[in-house]
Amino acid sequence: MIQAAVMTHHAACPKSTVAVAPSEPYVTRGPTKVVVGLYVQGGAFIPNCPQEPRGPEGGTVTLSGRGGKIVARETLAAAGRLFVLPVAPGHYTISAKIANGVRLRPVSVTVRKGYTVRHDLFEDVP
Repeated sequence: MIQAAVMTHHAACPKSTVAVAPSEPYVTRGPTKVVVGLYVQGGAFIPNCPQEPRGPEGGTVTLSGRGGKIVARETLAAAGRLFVLPVAPGHYTISAKIANGVRLRPVSVTVRKGYTVRHDLFEDVP
């Protein structure tokens, strides 16, 4: 026998409060730093919820340099803000955990002096 779950309460689907970067990584002239947004995307099984990314979410973002040495870390308890991590020029790995405990796939970025690098991370949900 097959049973189906039916959701009787439809919560409003959250809208993004800060748009995702137009490309990854998105590099602009400015202070030497890394800016990260944590977003949830997908959710075909969430009623009345669009497939585009939603967020940014709260959580923790960590930047590691060569050899895995942590060079910067920021935690945001609330959603709706981007992580901003001033760093020296170099090659870094961005890792993150969304406030709900989900770890996101790490990405690598290169930061040049006098440039800001924005790289968003995404949790894909079915």
